[in-house]
Amino acid sequence: MYLTDSLVKVSTETANRLETLTDWETEQISQTVKQLGDDLKLPAKVVMQILRYALAGLEPGVGVPVIIQILGKTKVLSRLKACQSVK
Repeated sequence: MYLTDSLVKVSTETANRLETLTDWETEQISQTVKQLGDDLKLPAKVVMQILRYALAGLEPGVGVPVIIQILGKTKVLSRLKACQSVK
C-alpha cells in the first residue's frame, strides 16, 4: 500500500512540476526533483527509485534526471500520468 500511495503521489507531483518547465535540461530537472522530495518529506533515494520505476522500469543505474531528459517531456508526462491511476 505504501509503495502504491507513494507511486501515485510522486508521479502526480512530478508530472505537475515538470509540465511547467520550459528548460528541459538535466540541471533544471534535477532541481525540480530534489525540491519535490523536500516538499513531500521523502528521502531523495525513495523519490529517485519511484521515478526510475515509473519511467523506465529499471533497477538503479542511469540517473533519473538523465532518463527524464532523454525520454523527453511528452513521454515522461505520459508515463507519470499513467501511474496516477494505479491503485
